[in-house]
Amino acid sequence: MAATGRAPEEVAALTEHDIEFGSSSVTIDFSKGRARARMRQAFSTPEPASPALLHPARPRLDTGEICRRLLELNRPLAERFGISPVPLFLRAAMFWPQVTPARLDRTSTFAGWLRERG
Repeated sequence: MAATGRAPEEVAALTEHDIEFGSSSVTIDFSKGRARARMRQAFSTPEPASPALLHPARPRLDTGEICRRLLELNRPLAERFGISPVPLFLRAAMFWPQVTPARLDRTSTFAGWLRERG
């Protein structure tokens, strides 16, 4: 969220289909659920000056690199559990010895979680 300046609901709902990587930029399609609005925003990708992702030499985070790393991290788990398209953020519930991943969805409720678990 710090790298995009967008609301949590817009960032938490992102999937690989919302992100388009270019040679020197990344374009993200954000959705506001309650307002039913979609906005497209482009972020330039700076030249790699430092290997530090969260504490770069410049006072700005690289949105493209953050998105790439999150998708790379979540892809194996999403594919294993048939979650498509791959979300930028996943949450997981652990009921030993089983792990159940799901999209990070701000519309989820505790009552819904109870219904899913029986």
